Amino acid sequence: MNHGPFVNAEEVVHVSNNGERYVPLADPYQAAMHLGHMASYKQALRYAYGRWVLDLGCGTGYGSHYLASFGAAQVVAADVDVVAINYARTTYTHPRIHYLRLEGNQALPFVDHAFDFVFSSQVIEHIVDPVGSLHEIRRVLKVDGFCLIITPNKDLFSPGLDESSNEFHVSEMNLSEYEKLGRQVFPHVAMAGIPQNCLIRNPDNTVSLKPNERIALEDYQMLSNNLSVCENLLLFGHTQAEGQFDVTLPEQFLPASDNLAPCFWDPSAQRWITLGVWPPTSTVSIQTLNTPNTIQACFRSPYDNLYRIDIALVSAGSCPIEVTLRRDSVRGQIVFRATATSLDRKLCLTFAPVTDSERKAFYLELGPRCGFLDRLLKRKTLPRFGYCGDQLAIWTFHQTLPPVQTE
Repeated sequence: MNHGPFVNAEEVVHVSNNGERYVPLADPYQAAMHLGHMASYKQALRYAYGRWVLDLGCGTGYGSHYLASFGAAQVVAADVDVVAINYARTTYTHPRIHYLRLEGNQALPFVDHAFDFVFSSQVIEHIVDPVGSLHEIRRVLKVDGFCLIITPNKDLFSPGLDESSNEFHVSEMNLSEYEKLGRQVFPHVAMAGIPQNCLIRNPDNTVSLKPNERIALEDYQMLSNNLSVCENLLLFGHTQAEGQFDVTLPEQFLPASDNLAPCFWDPSAQRWITLGVWPPTSTVSIQTLNTPNTIQACFRSPYDNLYRIDIALVSAGSCPIEVTLRRDSVRGQIVFRATATSLDRKLCLTFAPVTDSERKAFYLELGPRCGFLDRLLKRKTLPRFGYCGDQLAIWTFHQTLPPVQTE
Protein backbone atom coordinates (compact mmCIF):
# COMPACT_ATOMS: atom_id res chain seq x y z
CA MET A 1 0.00 0.00 0.00
CA ASN A 2 1.24 3.49 -0.84
CA HIS A 3 1.23 5.59 2.33
CA GLY A 4 2.80 8.61 0.69
CA PRO A 5 0.98 11.59 -0.83
CA PHE A 6 -2.26 10.91 -2.67
CA VAL A 7 -3.19 7.43 -1.55
CA ASN A 8 -5.64 5.81 -3.96
CA ALA A 9 -9.14 6.10 -2.53
CA GLU A 10 -9.88 2.41 -3.14
CA GLU A 11 -6.90 1.49 -0.96
CA VAL A 12 -8.37 3.25 2.08
CA VAL A 13 -12.11 2.81 1.57
CA HIS A 14 -12.14 0.28 4.40
CA VAL A 15 -10.94 2.90 6.87
CA SER A 16 -12.74 6.03 5.65
CA ASN A 17 -16.22 5.05 6.90
CA ASN A 18 -17.94 6.58 3.87
CA GLY A 19 -15.92 9.75 4.21
CA GLU A 20 -16.81 10.36 7.87
CA ARG A 21 -13.31 9.37 8.98
CA TYR A 22 -10.66 11.45 7.27
CA VAL A 23 -7.74 9.85 5.42
CA PRO A 24 -5.20 12.53 4.36
CA LEU A 25 -4.69 13.15 0.67
CA ALA A 26 -6.77 10.32 -0.67
CA ASP A 27 -7.07 10.65 -4.41
CA PRO A 28 -9.11 12.58 -5.52
CA TYR A 29 -7.87 15.28 -3.16
CA GLN A 30 -10.47 17.41 -1.33
CA ALA A 31 -8.90 20.66 -0.21
CA ALA A 32 -11.81 21.54 2.10
CA MET A 33 -11.50 18.28 4.04
CA HIS A 34 -7.72 18.39 4.33
CA LEU A 35 -7.44 22.04 5.29
CA GLY A 36 -10.32 21.81 7.77
CA HIS A 37 -8.81 18.90 9.66
CA MET A 38 -5.27 20.28 9.56
CA ALA A 39 -6.48 23.71 10.76
CA SER A 40 -7.73 22.02 13.94
CA TYR A 41 -4.49 20.14 14.57
CA LYS A 42 -2.43 23.23 13.84
CA GLN A 43 -4.25 24.96 16.69
CA ALA A 44 -3.66 21.95 18.94
CA LEU A 45 0.06 22.04 18.09
CA ARG A 46 0.40 25.40 19.86
CA TYR A 47 -0.58 23.81 23.18
CA ALA A 48 0.82 20.30 22.77
CA TYR A 49 4.55 21.07 22.63
CA GLY A 50 6.40 19.54 25.60
CA ARG A 51 3.19 18.22 27.14
CA TRP A 52 1.60 14.84 27.73
CA VAL A 53 -1.28 14.81 25.27
CA LEU A 54 -4.38 12.69 24.79
CA ASP A 55 -5.69 12.79 21.20
CA LEU A 56 -9.18 11.47 21.85
CA GLY A 57 -10.76 10.08 18.69
CA CYS A 58 -7.49 10.12 16.74
CA GLY A 59 -8.99 8.37 13.71
CA THR A 60 -6.32 7.39 11.20
CA GLY A 61 -3.49 8.93 13.24
CA TYR A 62 -2.28 11.70 10.92
CA GLY A 63 -2.88 14.43 13.53
CA SER A 64 -1.29 12.50 16.40
CA HIS A 65 1.79 12.07 14.21
CA TYR A 66 1.77 15.81 13.52
CA LEU A 67 1.69 16.68 17.24
CA ALA A 68 4.39 14.15 18.12
CA SER A 69 6.67 15.19 15.26
CA PHE A 70 6.68 18.81 16.38
CA GLY A 71 7.49 18.20 20.00
CA ALA A 72 4.68 16.83 22.15
CA ALA A 73 6.38 14.97 25.02
CA GLN A 74 4.05 11.99 24.56
CA VAL A 75 0.84 11.46 22.61
CA VAL A 76 -1.68 8.81 23.56
CA ALA A 77 -3.78 8.42 20.42
CA ALA A 78 -7.07 6.70 21.18
CA ASP A 79 -10.06 5.68 19.10
CA VAL A 80 -12.92 3.18 19.36
CA ASP A 81 -12.51 1.90 15.81
CA VAL A 82 -10.11 -1.01 15.44
CA VAL A 83 -9.73 -0.48 11.68
CA ALA A 84 -8.66 3.14 12.15
CA ILE A 85 -6.24 2.28 14.96
CA ASN A 86 -4.63 -0.53 12.96
CA TYR A 87 -4.22 1.81 9.98
CA ALA A 88 -2.68 4.47 12.23
CA ARG A 89 -0.23 2.02 13.81
CA THR A 90 1.14 0.96 10.43
CA THR A 91 0.96 4.32 8.62
CA TYR A 92 1.83 6.96 11.24
CA THR A 93 4.36 5.33 13.54
CA HIS A 94 6.37 7.55 15.87
CA PRO A 95 8.41 6.88 19.03
CA ARG A 96 6.37 9.40 21.02
CA ILE A 97 2.96 8.00 20.03
CA HIS A 98 1.14 5.20 21.83
CA TYR A 99 -1.95 4.03 19.94
CA LEU A 100 -4.80 2.64 22.00
CA ARG A 101 -8.15 1.17 21.03
CA LEU A 102 -10.94 2.29 23.37
CA GLU A 103 -13.95 0.27 24.41
CA GLY A 104 -17.32 1.63 23.43
CA ASN A 105 -18.30 2.77 26.94
CA GLN A 106 -17.96 6.29 28.30
CA ALA A 107 -15.14 5.71 30.81
CA LEU A 108 -11.58 6.40 29.70
CA PRO A 109 -8.98 3.78 30.71
CA PHE A 110 -6.65 6.29 32.38
CA VAL A 111 -5.92 7.25 35.97
CA ASP A 112 -6.97 10.64 37.27
CA HIS A 113 -4.78 13.63 36.31
CA ALA A 114 -2.83 11.76 33.61
CA PHE A 115 -2.57 14.43 30.88
CA ASP A 116 -1.50 18.06 30.54
CA PHE A 117 -3.62 18.62 27.44
CA VAL A 118 -6.54 16.75 25.89
CA PHE A 119 -7.44 17.37 22.26
CA SER A 120 -10.49 16.00 20.48
CA SER A 121 -11.68 17.08 17.04
CA GLN A 122 -14.93 16.12 15.33
CA VAL A 123 -15.78 13.51 17.98
CA ILE A 124 -18.19 14.91 20.57
CA GLU A 125 -21.00 15.21 18.02
CA HIS A 126 -20.85 11.40 17.72
CA ILE A 127 -21.39 10.84 21.46
CA VAL A 128 -24.86 10.31 22.97
CA ASP A 129 -23.81 11.75 26.36
CA PRO A 130 -21.49 14.71 25.63
CA VAL A 131 -21.68 15.97 29.25
CA GLY A 132 -20.42 12.62 30.53
CA SER A 133 -17.63 12.69 27.95
CA LEU A 134 -16.46 16.13 29.10
CA HIS A 135 -16.52 14.98 32.73
CA GLU A 136 -14.21 12.10 31.79
CA ILE A 137 -11.91 14.51 29.98
CA ARG A 138 -11.76 16.76 33.05
CA ARG A 139 -11.03 13.73 35.25
CA VAL A 140 -7.94 12.70 33.27
CA LEU A 141 -6.57 16.27 33.07
CA LYS A 142 -3.87 17.34 35.50
CA VAL A 143 -4.70 19.90 38.17
CA ASP A 144 -3.66 22.77 35.92
CA GLY A 145 -4.50 21.07 32.62
CA PHE A 146 -6.92 22.05 29.90
CA CYS A 147 -8.58 20.69 26.78
CA LEU A 148 -9.48 21.82 23.28
CA ILE A 149 -12.62 20.16 21.90
CA ILE A 150 -13.75 20.93 18.34
CA THR A 151 -17.16 20.26 16.82
CA PRO A 152 -19.08 21.37 13.71
CA ASN A 153 -21.55 24.23 14.06
CA LYS A 154 -25.07 22.82 13.85
CA ASP A 155 -26.45 26.12 12.52
CA LEU A 156 -24.29 25.76 9.42
CA PHE A 157 -24.14 22.00 8.89
CA SER A 158 -27.82 21.29 9.71
CA PRO A 159 -29.49 24.69 9.21
CA GLY A 160 -33.11 24.87 10.38
CA LEU A 161 -33.29 21.19 11.27
CA ASP A 162 -34.27 19.65 14.61
CA GLU A 163 -32.01 16.68 13.92
CA SER A 164 -28.62 16.51 12.27
CA SER A 165 -28.40 16.13 8.51
CA ASN A 166 -25.51 13.71 9.14
CA GLU A 167 -26.61 10.24 10.19
CA PHE A 168 -23.43 9.78 12.25
CA HIS A 169 -23.97 12.94 14.34
CA VAL A 170 -26.17 12.41 17.40
CA SER A 171 -25.18 15.52 19.40
CA GLU A 172 -24.66 18.44 17.04
CA MET A 173 -24.68 21.85 18.77
CA ASN A 174 -24.72 25.50 17.84
CA LEU A 175 -22.53 28.10 19.54
CA SER A 176 -24.75 28.84 22.55
CA GLU A 177 -25.51 25.18 23.18
CA TYR A 178 -21.86 24.25 22.99
CA GLU A 179 -20.71 26.98 25.36
CA LYS A 180 -23.47 26.07 27.83
CA LEU A 181 -22.33 22.44 27.70
CA GLY A 182 -18.72 23.40 28.47
CA ARG A 183 -19.70 25.56 31.44
CA GLN A 184 -21.52 22.62 33.00
CA VAL A 185 -18.18 20.85 33.40
CA PHE A 186 -15.27 23.31 33.39
CA PRO A 187 -14.83 26.30 35.73
CA HIS A 188 -13.11 28.27 32.95
CA VAL A 189 -14.27 28.12 29.32
CA ALA A 190 -13.18 30.08 26.26
CA MET A 191 -14.74 29.82 22.83
CA ALA A 192 -13.18 30.30 19.38
CA GLY A 193 -13.97 29.28 15.83
CA ILE A 194 -12.57 28.48 12.41
CA PRO A 195 -14.75 29.90 9.60
CA GLN A 196 -13.39 27.71 6.77
CA ASN A 197 -16.17 28.79 4.37
CA CYS A 198 -15.93 25.42 2.67
CA LEU A 199 -19.67 24.69 2.47
CA ILE A 200 -22.18 25.19 -0.32
CA ARG A 201 -25.83 25.68 0.65
CA ASN A 202 -28.05 23.55 -1.57
CA PRO A 203 -31.69 24.40 -2.45
CA ASP A 204 -32.95 21.42 -0.41
CA ASN A 205 -31.32 22.85 2.76
CA THR A 206 -28.45 20.35 2.67
CA VAL A 207 -24.79 21.29 2.44
CA SER A 208 -21.90 20.02 0.33
CA LEU A 209 -18.19 20.82 0.08
CA LYS A 210 -16.86 23.49 -2.24
CA PRO A 211 -14.65 22.29 -5.10
CA ASN A 212 -10.91 22.73 -4.66
CA GLU A 213 -10.60 25.76 -6.90
CA ARG A 214 -13.05 27.75 -4.72
CA ILE A 215 -11.19 27.16 -1.45
CA ALA A 216 -9.42 30.19 0.06
CA LEU A 217 -6.55 29.37 2.42
CA GLU A 218 -7.04 32.57 4.42
CA ASP A 219 -10.47 31.33 5.55
CA TYR A 220 -8.87 28.81 7.89
CA GLN A 221 -7.63 31.27 10.54
CA MET A 222 -8.92 30.86 14.09
CA LEU A 223 -11.24 33.66 15.24
CA SER A 224 -12.22 34.81 18.73
CA ASN A 225 -15.27 36.82 17.63
CA ASN A 226 -18.22 36.50 15.24
CA LEU A 227 -18.20 32.78 16.05
CA SER A 228 -21.78 32.08 14.96
CA VAL A 229 -20.61 32.11 11.32
CA CYS A 230 -17.76 29.67 11.96
CA GLU A 231 -18.16 26.17 10.59
CA ASN A 232 -15.99 24.65 13.36
CA LEU A 233 -16.49 25.66 17.01
CA LEU A 234 -13.55 25.42 19.43
CA LEU A 235 -14.16 24.95 23.16
CA PHE A 236 -11.24 25.46 25.55
CA GLY A 237 -11.96 24.04 29.00
CA HIS A 238 -9.63 24.59 31.97
CA THR A 239 -9.64 22.73 35.26
CA GLN A 240 -8.98 25.98 37.17
CA ALA A 241 -11.25 29.03 37.27
CA GLU A 242 -8.25 31.34 36.84
CA GLY A 243 -6.27 28.95 34.64
CA GLN A 244 -4.44 30.10 31.54
CA PHE A 245 -4.48 28.42 28.14
CA ASP A 246 -0.72 28.74 27.76
CA VAL A 247 0.94 28.32 24.37
CA THR A 248 4.14 26.27 24.65
CA LEU A 249 5.18 26.00 20.99
CA PRO A 250 8.58 27.70 20.48
CA GLU A 251 8.90 30.52 17.98
CA GLN A 252 10.92 28.39 15.56
CA PHE A 253 7.95 26.07 15.08
CA LEU A 254 5.23 28.71 14.89
CA PRO A 255 5.28 28.63 11.06
CA ALA A 256 4.20 24.98 11.25
CA SER A 257 1.15 26.17 13.18
CA ASP A 258 0.50 29.44 11.35
CA ASN A 259 1.08 28.21 7.80
CA LEU A 260 -2.33 27.43 6.35
CA ALA A 261 -1.12 25.55 3.30
CA PRO A 262 -1.95 21.83 3.13
CA CYS A 263 0.66 20.05 5.25
CA PHE A 264 1.38 16.32 5.45
CA TRP A 265 4.11 13.81 6.24
CA ASP A 266 5.86 12.24 3.25
CA PRO A 267 7.49 8.95 4.34
CA SER A 268 9.50 8.74 1.12
CA ALA A 269 11.25 12.05 1.87
CA GLN A 270 11.10 11.68 5.67
CA ARG A 271 10.01 15.30 5.81
CA TRP A 272 6.95 17.39 6.47
CA ILE A 273 5.65 18.66 3.18
CA THR A 274 3.66 21.70 2.13
CA LEU A 275 1.38 21.19 -0.84
CA GLY A 276 1.31 24.14 -3.18
CA VAL A 277 -0.87 24.14 -6.29
CA TRP A 278 -3.52 21.48 -6.53
CA PRO A 279 -5.70 20.66 -9.51
CA PRO A 280 -9.41 21.52 -9.78
CA THR A 281 -12.02 18.91 -9.02
CA SER A 282 -12.80 18.32 -12.70
CA THR A 283 -11.13 18.89 -16.02
CA VAL A 284 -12.83 20.74 -18.84
CA SER A 285 -10.50 19.83 -21.68
CA ILE A 286 -8.16 17.02 -22.65
CA GLN A 287 -4.96 17.16 -24.67
CA THR A 288 -3.10 14.20 -26.13
CA LEU A 289 0.68 14.37 -26.16
CA ASN A 290 1.24 13.88 -29.90
CA THR A 291 4.55 13.18 -31.61
CA PRO A 292 6.52 15.32 -32.44
CA ASN A 293 4.63 18.01 -30.49
CA THR A 294 5.31 18.93 -26.89
CA ILE A 295 3.20 20.31 -24.06
CA GLN A 296 4.49 23.42 -22.35
CA ALA A 297 3.21 24.76 -19.04
CA CYS A 298 4.26 27.62 -16.79
CA PHE A 299 3.56 27.96 -13.07
CA ARG A 300 4.79 29.91 -10.07
CA SER A 301 5.92 28.05 -7.00
CA PRO A 302 4.05 29.40 -3.94
CA TYR A 303 6.72 28.28 -1.43
CA ASP A 304 10.43 27.67 -1.06
CA ASN A 305 12.11 24.25 -1.21
CA LEU A 306 10.25 22.94 -4.26
CA TYR A 307 11.30 19.32 -4.59
CA ARG A 308 8.52 17.50 -6.38
CA ILE A 309 5.89 18.04 -9.06
CA ASP A 310 2.96 15.75 -9.81
CA ILE A 311 1.10 16.11 -13.10
CA ALA A 312 -2.38 14.68 -13.52
CA LEU A 313 -3.12 12.41 -16.50
CA VAL A 314 -6.52 11.52 -17.90
CA SER A 315 -4.97 8.33 -19.27
CA ALA A 316 -1.40 7.25 -18.74
CA GLY A 317 -0.53 5.62 -22.05
CA SER A 318 2.54 3.44 -22.46
CA CYS A 319 4.86 5.92 -24.12
CA PRO A 320 7.77 7.29 -22.03
CA ILE A 321 7.79 11.07 -21.62
CA GLU A 322 10.78 13.36 -21.95
CA VAL A 323 10.52 15.97 -19.19
CA THR A 324 12.45 19.22 -18.83
CA LEU A 325 11.88 21.72 -16.01
CA ARG A 326 13.51 25.15 -16.25
CA ARG A 327 13.69 28.23 -14.05
CA ASP A 328 12.59 31.75 -15.00
CA SER A 329 12.08 31.24 -18.76
CA VAL A 330 11.74 28.68 -21.54
CA ARG A 331 15.52 28.91 -22.00
CA GLY A 332 16.38 29.21 -18.33
CA GLN A 333 18.48 27.02 -16.08
CA ILE A 334 17.49 23.35 -16.19
CA VAL A 335 16.27 22.11 -12.81
CA PHE A 336 15.27 18.63 -13.91
CA ARG A 337 15.53 16.59 -17.08
CA ALA A 338 14.67 12.91 -17.42
CA THR A 339 12.62 10.32 -19.22
CA ALA A 340 9.64 9.58 -16.99
CA THR A 341 6.93 6.94 -16.94
CA SER A 342 3.52 7.62 -15.48
CA LEU A 343 2.12 5.67 -12.54
CA ASP A 344 -1.52 5.58 -11.44
CA ARG A 345 -2.37 8.38 -13.89
CA LYS A 346 0.27 10.67 -12.39
CA LEU A 347 3.65 11.81 -13.60
CA CYS A 348 5.77 12.25 -10.46
CA LEU A 349 8.96 14.31 -10.84
CA THR A 350 11.32 14.41 -7.83
CA PHE A 351 14.56 16.40 -7.75
CA ALA A 352 16.94 18.18 -5.36
CA PRO A 353 15.05 20.93 -3.48
CA VAL A 354 15.13 24.39 -5.06
CA THR A 355 15.71 26.43 -1.91
CA ASP A 356 14.64 29.83 -3.27
CA SER A 357 11.62 28.77 -5.31
CA GLU A 358 8.99 30.98 -3.66
CA ARG A 359 7.16 33.15 -6.24
CA LYS A 360 9.60 32.08 -8.94
CA ALA A 361 8.42 31.05 -12.40
CA PHE A 362 9.06 27.53 -13.69
CA TYR A 363 8.62 26.21 -17.21
CA LEU A 364 7.71 22.61 -17.86
CA GLU A 365 8.13 20.87 -21.21
CA LEU A 366 6.71 17.40 -21.90
CA GLY A 367 7.44 15.47 -25.08
CA PRO A 368 6.72 11.86 -26.08
CA ARG A 369 9.54 9.43 -26.66
CA CYS A 370 7.62 7.30 -29.08
CA GLY A 371 8.62 6.53 -32.65
CA PHE A 372 6.46 6.48 -35.75
CA LEU A 373 6.64 2.69 -36.04
CA ASP A 374 5.55 2.29 -32.42
CA ARG A 375 2.42 4.31 -33.05
CA LEU A 376 1.74 2.70 -36.43
CA LEU A 377 1.89 -0.79 -34.94
CA LYS A 378 0.10 0.42 -31.79
CA ARG A 379 2.89 -0.91 -29.63
CA LYS A 380 2.70 2.21 -27.47
CA THR A 381 -0.13 4.59 -26.67
CA LEU A 382 0.22 8.30 -26.05
CA PRO A 383 -0.68 9.88 -22.69
CA ARG A 384 -3.55 12.34 -22.34
CA PHE A 385 -3.44 15.31 -19.98
CA GLY A 386 -6.31 17.11 -18.26
CA TYR A 387 -6.73 20.89 -18.29
CA CYS A 388 -8.93 23.37 -16.49
CA GLY A 389 -9.14 26.27 -18.89
CA ASP A 390 -5.60 26.54 -20.25
CA GLN A 391 -3.94 25.36 -17.03
CA LEU A 392 -2.32 21.95 -16.85
CA ALA A 393 -3.27 20.17 -13.60
CA ILE A 394 -0.10 20.35 -11.49
CA TRP A 395 0.67 19.78 -7.82
CA THR A 396 3.80 21.29 -6.30
CA PHE A 397 5.44 19.89 -3.16
CA HIS A 398 7.73 21.82 -0.83
CA GLN A 399 9.79 20.62 2.10
CA THR A 400 9.08 22.42 5.36
CA LEU A 401 10.56 22.23 8.84
CA PRO A 402 12.16 18.90 9.77
CA PRO A 403 10.45 16.94 12.54
CA VAL A 404 11.69 17.42 16.09
CA GLN A 405 14.41 14.89 16.85
CA THR A 406 13.78 12.44 19.66
CA GLU A 407 16.34 12.02 22.38
